[in-house]
Amino acid sequence: MRALGGMPTRVVGRGRTRLARLALALMAVVVLAGVVAAAARSLAFDDAVPCPAAYTEDSGEFASPPPFICPGAVVGRPYAVQLVGRGGCEPNFSFAVFSGALPPGLSLTAGGLISGAPTRAGNWAFWVRAQDRGPAGGGPDWCTSSQSVEGEFMIAVQPGVIVTTESIVPGTVGVVFNVALSAHVISGPGQLSLPSGCASTELASGSCPLTWSVVQGQLPGGLRLNPVTGAIWGTPAAEGSSLFIVRAALDDGRAGPKSFTIAVRRPLAIEAPRPFGAPGQPTLWEVGVPFAARFVGSGGSGAYSWSLADGALPKGLVLGGEGTVAGTPRVSGSFQATIHLVDSEGRTVDQTTVIRVASRLAIGTHKLPLGKLGRNYRANLASTGGLAPKSWKVQNGVLPSGIRLDRARGVLTGRPARAGRYHVTLEVADALGVTSSKAFVIDVVS
Repeated sequence: MRALGGMPTRVVGRGRTRLARLALALMAVVVLAGVVAAAARSLAFDDAVPCPAAYTEDSGEFASPPPFICPGAVVGRPYAVQLVGRGGCEPNFSFAVFSGALPPGLSLTAGGLISGAPTRAGNWAFWVRAQDRGPAGGGPDWCTSSQSVEGEFMIAVQPGVIVTTESIVPGTVGVVFNVALSAHVISGPGQLSLPSGCASTELASGSCPLTWSVVQGQLPGGLRLNPVTGAIWGTPAAEGSSLFIVRAALDDGRAGPKSFTIAVRRPLAIEAPRPFGAPGQPTLWEVGVPFAARFVGSGGSGAYSWSLADGALPKGLVLGGEGTVAGTPRVSGSFQATIHLVDSEGRTVDQTTVIRVASRLAIGTHKLPLGKLGRNYRANLASTGGLAPKSWKVQNGVLPSGIRLDRARGVLTGRPARAGRYHVTLEVADALGVTSSKAFVIDVVS
């Protein structure tokens, strides 16, 4: 602007204001550029944790990027590694495998967690892509970057250790127990082998690098675990069930745990209640008399199974599945049989029993002697078969006056007081309640 007379005029205040505004604008541009630069910082995998990059002396600026080496894994052992990214919209990334394969048994989540339990040994290489995750992918509103980065990762999986003993047989109180556990190296499904130096002939020599231990719980009282051979041995002291975990470990730290239960039972035994004879004594019976008895099992576990291991029962008697002996003996004689009992866990016990079968009770006396009036009279009654003790009685009729019957001994004694013919029926009974009777005639003369 010019003033009157053609001379220029200086507008000092307004010019300074414009310069100040320009300076502020330039500063805002610089700050914004810094923010944009920060937001746009290159996305990359962390090359230190948890999978450090495998840099070598030949690694240069223009060389192929080195792979990332993740911590080693062991077949069958739980594994977990969290991948880490830097830059971009940190920490809002999504991860995915786009080439190669993770070790079988492991998987990668979108959040970058590699986890699982490897099932096969070997060296496994795979490529992972990390992608910025903005609002459209569930990330924050401020994440406007769409960067991605790719990297090669490697995981080495070593063979694991597995205890291959499936279960441990039950024990019995007071009976020596000895069970050897076994362990193998597992490289994959069904790929088992003995650890180096653990040939079967060397297990007891201590050259096998396996060490056995109980890491949780405890063995039944009286049992011990051999740390070199893996044998559980000793004599169980009490009935019960023990749950514990054993661990087989190699010298390099690889190990496999497994839980077991050992049940300890009371010894298996057979009892023979009446009418069987007392222990060590024969069982006495009689032809034609029904017999019913049952052996009783105790101790052991579960259902019992009965059988005849040796010898024979009297003809007419049968051993049932529940330990019953029943039937009616048909012949006399002495019979010896070995009874065999098995429980559901394989324990066994035998007991020998002797059964003596008497012939059927009968009166052996054919006739009674003649009696004389006033003279001493004696007649011994005889019986055959049956079981003692036996007792006699007059079943029918009347004895001559002056003669009496000794019921226990089966003897007629006295002095007849009256002559005549006397008809009398005598009966004998034995210990089993079997009876036999017979009619007699006693003549008394003067």
